[in-house]
Amino acid sequence: MDQSLVKTITRIETNINNLFLDPNNPRFVSPEWEYISEDNITKTFIQDNITGKLINGFGIEKLSSNIKINGFLKIDRVVVKKINGTDNQYVVLEGNRRICAVKMVYDISKTNSELHDDVIESVTNIECLEYIGTDDKASWIFQGLRHISGITDWPPFNKAKLLVDQMESEDLTLTQVGERFGITAYAAGQWMRGYRAFQQASEDSDFIHELDIKSYPYFQEVFGRSSSGVREWLEWDENERTFKNVLNLDEFISWLYPREDEESDAFGSWDKRHLKVRDDLRTLSYLIKESPKHFEEFRRTKNIENCYAQALSVKQEEKASNHTEKTMGLLSSCTNAVDNLPAKALRNAILKQSIIEKCKDLLFSIKDILPEVFNNGDD
Repeated sequence: MDQSLVKTITRIETNINNLFLDPNNPRFVSPEWEYISEDNITKTFIQDNITGKLINGFGIEKLSSNIKINGFLKIDRVVVKKINGTDNQYVVLEGNRRICAVKMVYDISKTNSELHDDVIESVTNIECLEYIGTDDKASWIFQGLRHISGITDWPPFNKAKLLVDQMESEDLTLTQVGERFGITAYAAGQWMRGYRAFQQASEDSDFIHELDIKSYPYFQEVFGRSSSGVREWLEWDENERTFKNVLNLDEFISWLYPREDEESDAFGSWDKRHLKVRDDLRTLSYLIKESPKHFEEFRRTKNIENCYAQALSVKQEEKASNHTEKTMGLLSSCTNAVDNLPAKALRNAILKQSIIEKCKDLLFSIKDILPEVFNNGDD
């Protein structure tokens, strides 16, 4: 953007009937999403479709119930933009949920005399911030500033798409796009790489028909700090932003969408996935790097909890064995040291007493290990 956002907005007040919900709202984006031109935004069937989506999927009724009681508060103004070729019609860039709820209450006010007059007034004339800039993707920026940090949570895929679109359209670095949306460059990179990986899986895998955005968080988690083993197993190429091992990629996706018969063309089932939560990728990474034997066992049994428990058990046994070997070495060194004490040291009363005290400490420890030896004699 050529200027700061604060220079591109101005305060206005307009009737609720002049505000139209945005069919290109980033929260609606999916791999099948199609852009709606400005010429069609005000059409009734488009607005009805958006209203239905918001009511069914984004908790509008709860919000409208609150507005019926308290009115539409001016704490946080919505952002709008004039629709091309109109005098007083605006599309909502940021605040679609709120305006949808306001419209519901406004419609109720026409037939419900129980609503308080100041509630009706609050949903009739709306104070807004009008965007007067020229960026045709302004809605993505305004909503990104609000939602990527989590005020109203979006599906992770939508957040990632917004971030990647901004990077590409404005040639931003990870640091720049991170600063724009209030996240670190590392986090921005994780979102971006996860999006690229998901794209590859959606376009070039054996599971393109069942893959959907529910699985995106798993692809993002591949690029977490604790999932490097999975990333290496999939052979991520940073230059091309793709996984080079497509066979392993297909196997990875099969753990998310397992098929009852792996030889058939039946769709895989997300509800039966072997990796129940995204954090399972960290466990998987541990197996790959620390216990390849149990990773292979997981590939065979698909039971990650059992394989991880077995790997930890083996690791504990190895630690115990290593500790025992170290102790044996120290005991041998101790024995050799005592055998080789110089006679001169024993003639020094102070040094001899110190040696005796250390030997007593050693005897005290040995008594716990070999009580049967010491029980045959006096302490």
